[in-house]
Amino acid sequence: MKAKIFYIKDDNAQKEIVEDLKEYLRDILYGNMDIETHAIPANYNYGSEESAHQAMDTYIRLLRASMLKLNDFHVKIENSSGNWCYLGGEHSEYSSLYTNNITLKENQVKAMFPALSLMNRMVLLPEGIDELFNDLHKDNFNFLFKPLDLEGISLIDFENRIRVSNMLTHLKNKLELEIAKYCNRYMELKNSPYPDYNVLSKLLNVKERYLTGLEKIILNQKSNSESLINYIKITPKVLNDSVKYKETSTVRLEFNKETEIPIDEVYIEIRAPFQTIENNIVKTSMKFSLETSETKIIEFPLTAQAKPFCPIEVRFRFNELVFGNNPIPFPIPLIINVN
Repeated sequence: MKAKIFYIKDDNAQKEIVEDLKEYLRDILYGNMDIETHAIPANYNYGSEESAHQAMDTYIRLLRASMLKLNDFHVKIENSSGNWCYLGGEHSEYSSLYTNNITLKENQVKAMFPALSLMNRMVLLPEGIDELFNDLHKDNFNFLFKPLDLEGISLIDFENRIRVSNMLTHLKNKLELEIAKYCNRYMELKNSPYPDYNVLSKLLNVKERYLTGLEKIILNQKSNSESLINYIKITPKVLNDSVKYKETSTVRLEFNKETEIPIDEVYIEIRAPFQTIENNIVKTSMKFSLETSETKIIEFPLTAQAKPFCPIEVRFRFNELVFGNNPIPFPIPLIINVN
């Protein structure tokens, strides 16, 4: 895992915060964490060093990734003489792409630092940065920093070391679960019982050793998902006695729910051999009530290409907002008689 810390170059208090952050990150999140530090001059301007422009360009991109906003934006820094530059200088994208420009005075730049990013987004920003942006453009720039639990940030007083340490502990638990969900999604897509840590380390930009250290969490979440799915229990059944060979028939599938858990919505995929159903897949959804036992029926056209049987498979996915990433861990096979 890689962390980026941004801070004001000649500010001794912020330098101390950076050293403490590096220690906390390695003690709490991951002992071998790669940490990049980016020093920004307090009088940042168009003539600043190349490294400062590159750091500012990275900062603004990570900041945007942590926000909900109606329009995209850029930040301009203006000095006492009225001269200004965009964050990132020549590295910045063209200003015409943005309908909002937030203009900061040179003495306001410090309010944006320190800042910590992980997983390609900002996660910790200084308290007051939201008020600064609101005060500058409250009429025509609507934005919201995403909450930390929704791949966003926490606004924090970096001077309060106890609070920073506690927040990093919370962040550790959150990121581990987040990464475990990514790994489980990969296993689901690849129909694999185990994650490929080599591929996932590249996709997530974290060390393979870090992922293998999370294996218990990853597989435990998969086990919890499967237990929940088994408890929900939805059983599919073919209602047709048979279908005719090479003729398009209407197949009727019955889905029987046997649980008292309310299921807001179930997403269903039905797959079949080549040229048996349109695009080789049927996608639909259904809702169930609080009734302990309830039956739903779906219909779809099918043209059997072989005799005496036509195999199909059914996959379920549940509302992720309610159950998290909990797909049925394997497809359910069904056989349709063909004559």
